[in-house]
Amino acid sequence: MSDSEMDETTLRLERLIASPPEILFGLWTEPAELIRWWAPEGYEASVDALDTRPGGRWRTTLRRSDGSVLASNRHGFSLSAGPGKMKAAHAATRPRSW
Repeated sequence: MSDSEMDETTLRLERLIASPPEILFGLWTEPAELIRWWAPEGYEASVDALDTRPGGRWRTTLRRSDGSVLASNRHGFSLSAGPGKMKAAHAATRPRSW
């Protein structure tokens, strides 16, 4: 994303991680791997949909230990050509109880 594409509602995060790109890509694109790290401690994540093709969508849900929903997250992939080539958009929706 270029600076010209960003506005006041854009949050851009970058991080360099000392790991092979193939492993990191798998952590984002394989449901069994994603749920291992996606939720904060004390919560459980589920992957409701995962299509990592360009234009694909994925949806995750975070649940508290009592089973209530903390958040349902929607994501879109604008580019997913393989390791080192991933770009995703993210939106969180709140449960009605909020």
